[in-house]
Amino acid sequence: MTTKILPWTPPNSRGVEALPVSEWWDAVRAAPAIGEHALGLLGDESGAVIQDEHGSLYWLVKVGSATSWHLREVRVLAELTDEST
Repeated sequence: MTTKILPWTPPNSRGVEALPVSEWWDAVRAAPAIGEHALGLLGDESGAVIQDEHGSLYWLVKVGSATSWHLREVRVLAELTDEST
């Protein structure tokens, strides 16, 4: 049996560590109330979500897939994110 080493795998820890975006993924960060509402709407259609110590929720999405999103209390974290949003 051969083991394939993946280019990135999640660390084996309980903490959240910020990593650079636009290499493996971009991230969409939502304020706690908005994120919880989105989870309720998405249900089983949501992928994995990361919640930080402040309650913000993060979805990891395909690089470049959310750069045109402009939503209140939601921030797309991508290499070329417009800081004015």
